[in-house]
Amino acid sequence: MHIAVTELDGQLKEQLIGNNAGTIVGELNRKYRRVINFVTTDQQSMISMAMDSIVPAPSMIKIADEDSFRRFWHRTIFAEKMIYLGRQQLRVSHFVLDFSQATVWSSQLGSAIPVYDQLKSQVETIDHFLMDYGNRQGILAALYGLQQDRVDKLSIHQRYLAEQLNQLCVERDTRVLKNFLGVGIGLTPSGDDFLTGFLATWQYWQNHQLELVDSKQDWLDLIKQHTTFVSGQMLKHCFFGRINTALKTVITKGALVNKNDLQTLVAIGSSSGTDMLVGVLIGLQLIIKSKFQRGNKEDDVKGYR
Repeated sequence: MHIAVTELDGQLKEQLIGNNAGTIVGELNRKYRRVINFVTTDQQSMISMAMDSIVPAPSMIKIADEDSFRRFWHRTIFAEKMIYLGRQQLRVSHFVLDFSQATVWSSQLGSAIPVYDQLKSQVETIDHFLMDYGNRQGILAALYGLQQDRVDKLSIHQRYLAEQLNQLCVERDTRVLKNFLGVGIGLTPSGDDFLTGFLATWQYWQNHQLELVDSKQDWLDLIKQHTTFVSGQMLKHCFFGRINTALKTVITKGALVNKNDLQTLVAIGSSSGTDMLVGVLIGLQLIIKSKFQRGNKEDDVKGYR
């Protein structure tokens, strides 16, 4: 059965067409309601096949026809091989996925020089949006609990996240970032989603005075040890400047970011989108504060509200 791929990540496309015809590129690993994940043959990466309603992300292909996706979902099994046929086609079982006419998107983030007045405007927009629409099941509750001195009302995970946020925001100690790894529940724990938004924000806005203490390789090693495979893939992509398009839009639009942009991001997962957006907020705040090193650190956490 022929299935037309409607969209795919540009870097994934280049990787796929670099293979010889007949190459096994991966095997089916997990099925979710709207996403099917394949693990590559070297067990180091993941390719996702998703319905059209899913936000585009690194190493993803998208299928607009829901009936085709559902048939694929029901008629394939665990460990089914994904084979590159050549001519921009993949085979899984008796299905042929044709991406020759697919629209290509870029998950690469890029970079820009911060204009601090514009960053402040972006912070205000995000802050107000989170207060009205943010999901408080994850790290947002930890942030507000910290600001309102009500940490005792939080879950165990949220209390721990609140402690790390306090050290990060007040002391501006980037060594604490690794403590967010794997904290929370689900495929992408809140701490990992927060880190994705935070680190992507730092990567995009260049020339600020904040640095990661640990090397990229140290981080990649820690990611393997401390979080889920799916979440680890998200973080690994982030370290190489590749993120989902909703997060990319929120970061790169700066002061022009609007409610629709933010709603698209927070719609990801249960609290994942909100957790990423909190990461963007804190990242922007620290970039702004890095310009004014003489500010009163004790006001930092309360200043996020």
